[in-house]
Amino acid sequence: MIKTSLLPTIREIVEDEKKPTTKNLFSDEQTKILKEFFCYKIYPDEDEKSQLAELTGLQKNQVKDWFINTRKRYTVVPEQEKVPPQQRLKREFEKQLTQVLVEPQFKKARSCA
Repeated sequence: MIKTSLLPTIREIVEDEKKPTTKNLFSDEQTKILKEFFCYKIYPDEDEKSQLAELTGLQKNQVKDWFINTRKRYTVVPEQEKVPPQQRLKREFEKQLTQVLVEPQFKKARSCA
């Protein structure tokens, strides 16, 4: 006979499923620093990782993982578009910057007709 006290209750199972997963989000300033360095060099050495960790307030392991993930994200490219990851990131950064800095002064009015 199985002891029922050892089996989890339905309530415990449901509560476990409701627990939110923690996602580590970096601040805008931390991301900006890491992206700027990534444009300069996509494979930082150990000393550079340590300096970036100290500068951003992150752990060295977090910096290492960020570079690994970012390289993966920006190196998978369709065949027709062979742009180095640094150039792609730079273009994306410049595009976002111009969208923030350049706002239309007037919205297009709808035609009355």
